[in-house]
Formats: sequence, structure tokens, C-alpha cells
Amino acid sequence: MSTDFPQLPTDAQLLYEYLGQRIEQGPVNLPAAEVVAELGDYGAQLKKLREMVSEAESSLADGKAKPLDVDALLDRVRNRAATEGRAE
Repeated sequence: MSTDFPQLPTDAQLLYEYLGQRIEQGPVNLPAAEVVAELGDYGAQLKKLREMVSEAESSLADGKAKPLDVDALLDRVRNRAATEGRAE
């Protein structure tokens, strides 16, 4: 399927970026096992994101897309924040 959106970065590109950011954030004496565990969580988030993008692309291809209503989206976010006791 072809869209006008840029391609998602490869796993290798994301790994490189993640490790670079992780090193910049420190601490550098963090055990390797902890960094690997964080990387696993990052990979799971990435997998979910890719699935969501794939579903969105399928919806677009099937003509199920509708215009983004930013005001309605902001209302939902504000309502959710209010019910969770968070300020804007």
C-alpha cells in the first residue's frame, strides 16, 4: 500500500537512536541487563505503534478515514485529565 506519509524508520535506526538517547540521559553505570530490559519494553511499544499505523493505513485504504476534529480531540483529552484528577 502506498501513502503520502514517510516510511517508518527501520528497527536498526530506532535502536541506534534509542541507545544514543539512553547514553545521553545517563547514568552510564547502569547495568547492561537493565538497559536490555528497557530496550525490550521499547520494542514492545514500537510493535504496538507499528500495528496501529498498519491499521490506520488499512482504514485509509478502505475509505474509512474521516477528518480530524481537533476541538473534539482536545475536549476528550481535557475530560480524561479532569476525571483522572490532572490539570491541563
